[in-house]
Amino acid sequence: MNRLIITKKDNLIKELEWWRTYGEYVSEMDRNLNEKACIYADGDEDEDEDGSHYPFNEGDIYWTIEHGHVERSMWDVISEELYDENPDTPLFESEEEALKFLTKNK
Repeated sequence: MNRLIITKKDNLIKELEWWRTYGEYVSEMDRNLNEKACIYADGDEDEDEDGSHYPFNEGDIYWTIEHGHVERSMWDVISEELYDENPDTPLFESEEEALKFLTKNK
């Protein structure tokens, strides 16, 4: 009986590690997809904790890729309009993330 419990526990630990690795990969490859998946998994499909469906708050610094170059920006009303027009545009929390993405996707 104990052997069966240990085996089940080991299998659950392996599965949990697989999901962690998967989540880290998705997060690294596509921040917006990761954010949407987390919202879905949490059951908060309609809004984030702050009541907004945007990935950043007004005044937050973020990076994007424009014409093959990493651009620094500050989230504002225009950012929200652009996001509403194309929510799949990659946005990054750091310049390093944006450069990594740009390098991988050239």
